[in-house]
Amino acid sequence: MISSVRLKPLNWHPYIAPVELSEATTEQLEAMKVTPSAKKVSEYVRTLVHDPESYLARTILFNAIMYVEGGLARPDRELGALGASIVNGCKFCAVVHARRHAELTKSDDVVTALYLDKPEKLGPRDAAIYSFARRLSAARRKRRRTTSPRCDPWAWMTPRSST
Repeated sequence: MISSVRLKPLNWHPYIAPVELSEATTEQLEAMKVTPSAKKVSEYVRTLVHDPESYLARTILFNAIMYVEGGLARPDRELGALGASIVNGCKFCAVVHARRHAELTKSDDVVTALYLDKPEKLGPRDAAIYSFARRLSAARRKRRRTTSPRCDPWAWMTPRSST
């Protein structure tokens, strides 16, 4: 048995000031209406909406992948999003998707295996989803020839003994 990991809290702070709702343009306010959370418009959303057209396109796509009825079960979608986040080097997204996957499955076994770079420990279904998401993200990244050198997508975790 491999040791378990503990998901550490991750505090995200934007490099630019989020849009204040009281100062948002009509276009920004309209774009924020597609936000899936009915509770609040987060600091993350208010940062992305600096570019309302891009935010709208990103959020419509994200909602279609993560919240549409039918298709993969939600934990499988979170696993795919985790694989994509690791390839893209976004530790904020990686921790959000890892934490959500662990909550939905009531297990951190998959996240632990990925943190320890042991994808062979995944079951066949999880391995296929993870592999597909990574390949899809790597293909896009290669096409765009972009890198994200300053992010370690695993920095939000620490090994935990299995005692």
